Amino acid sequence: MDRLAERANKYYLESYDFNITDTPLNKLPAGGGALCESALLSIDLESSEDMLNKKNRAAYLKFSHIYLSLLNDIVSGLGSKNEWTGPMGDGIIAYFTDDGPSNNVWNALLSAIYAHTAVNEIIPGLSPFFKSLNLSVNCVIHYDTFPAARVGPWGKAGARPVGAPVHMLSLMQERTADNEILVSKDAIDRLDFAKLFGAALKWGNLKYNKILFSPVISLKTGKGKIQVCRFNKMNFEKLLNISATESP
Repeated sequence: MDRLAERANKYYLESYDFNITDTPLNKLPAGGGALCESALLSIDLESSEDMLNKKNRAAYLKFSHIYLSLLNDIVSGLGSKNEWTGPMGDGIIAYFTDDGPSNNVWNALLSAIYAHTAVNEIIPGLSPFFKSLNLSVNCVIHYDTFPAARVGPWGKAGARPVGAPVHMLSLMQERTADNEILVSKDAIDRLDFAKLFGAALKWGNLKYNKILFSPVISLKTGKGKIQVCRFNKMNFEKLLNISATESP
């Protein structure tokens, strides 16, 4: 206990001048922090425990390598903050921070769609064993503001999320059904379809939101109630076709 108290006092003294400032993340000194806005994406595999317990464990490791590597390729290719991407449950959590609120949410949404394609179509085609698993992947997207800071043992390498709303992603994951994408109203409100579709814009934001998202539940959080909606992938594909045919 004395050794533990000694270490705690050491860290207390080290943190004396730590503070949140307006300094850019890449210029933060040790102990410095800054508020960060981000679209957060959580991708989680359904029934992976059953696969591990009942199937070939070597094949499970092969699947995991392919699955996690593809997810990382997908989110990094769409602009996630690579140094913050990491494992969460049977999947990953990714942060989209660098391309403006609307594009960040859009890129998180595209990542979720590609994750579905990878698990439902591409990976099953690699082997009969993978096809026999009949796995599904659930995705949730939220938008929030939280500190990123150079603190703790991981802060030496650069600023990392501190107090990111991972609990909100967990609450949303608990409400997902198989192969579902849930998006919080906080994320949906950031989408600007005029910027996303440009000259191909057919309707206003409200119309697009009604076409693409259906309310599912309101979650009670420390910030009040947050509405969560189901993303309609079929309507999304129709909209892309309309945008493609009407673009100049």
